[in-house]
Amino acid sequence: MPKNVERPAPAPAPAPATLNTPWGFIDEFSLSRIVGWAWNPADPTESLEIDLLDDDHHLLTITANLPRSDLRDAGVGDGNHGFALENIAFLFPKSRHLLRLRNARTKVELPGSPRLLIRHDSGFDDPAADFIDGVLTSLAAHATNTATIDNALTLLLARLNDLVNARFRLDTAPRTDTAEIVSRVRLTDWTHELVTNLLHTYQPIHIPPLSPTPLVSIIIPVHDKFAVTYNCIESIARHLPKTPIEIIIVDDGSRDETLFAALLFSGAIRIVRTPTNGGFIAACNYGAAAATGDFLFFLNNDTLVRDAWLDTLVETFTILPNIGIAGSRLFFADGTLQEVGGII
Repeated sequence: MPKNVERPAPAPAPAPATLNTPWGFIDEFSLSRIVGWAWNPADPTESLEIDLLDDDHHLLTITANLPRSDLRDAGVGDGNHGFALENIAFLFPKSRHLLRLRNARTKVELPGSPRLLIRHDSGFDDPAADFIDGVLTSLAAHATNTATIDNALTLLLARLNDLVNARFRLDTAPRTDTAEIVSRVRLTDWTHELVTNLLHTYQPIHIPPLSPTPLVSIIIPVHDKFAVTYNCIESIARHLPKTPIEIIIVDDGSRDETLFAALLFSGAIRIVRTPTNGGFIAACNYGAAAATGDFLFFLNNDTLVRDAWLDTLVETFTILPNIGIAGSRLFFADGTLQEVGGII
């Protein structure tokens, strides 16, 4: 069944005290079909006229005179009190429509009216923008705890990541216009400071996907310290492996520029955010759950990679097919060996 179809429970039979008032119900409601019935017990043979309105805008009027055996069997007049509107999607071009069905003569709405109709294929139009703006403005003004705001931020920043990547897919020119996009918004206080620092200090990094299905998912848990994370991603961009990869940055409750990292990172880089700050292990598990590669590569954000850093590891699983895990050699900044291998 389509997601936008609603099938409410049948309306209860009218009480004797209401038998002199018009009565009806909306049985089915979707983008392409509206079905219901309307009846006037005071004049059982009357065919009621029903108005369809988009909020206060009149769209059309239809007569409730279609035969329905279920109405007849329930004692609703002679049963000829149904109505149906088919193939009506063209009437609803916008993303959100508040539809009303009412008695054309009395202006009384039918039970089940109004209904909100949402079109997911209409794009980001004015009704969608107004709705989102209203919800977020109200949340910012009236939130009484940080958890409520954090939940909204987690969702919004994830969608920001998706939108930035989608824009890059559609426009293959170098990403030099991020600042221009941000300049359309009047940022204030803490947000202004973070975004300004981000755009003035760092250059965008795009890592082109080598395949729609990565072989290795590189999981980088982070908590603040955006400069460190940026250097790590930059080192990967300078030493790209031949192996198809995706990079999953797991933001575990950051409050610095990491919040807006999607403005700089794109392509094979994804940013996911944990609902709460759960620590390193929880962030690793969260990133693993989001991964799509056959192999998981866990990388600390304070690491800089070198040539052949990943391809050699992947080859190890071909040379030794019975192993389940392999580790890298780690060096200090001065080039001396920090560690190699490990015991499990």
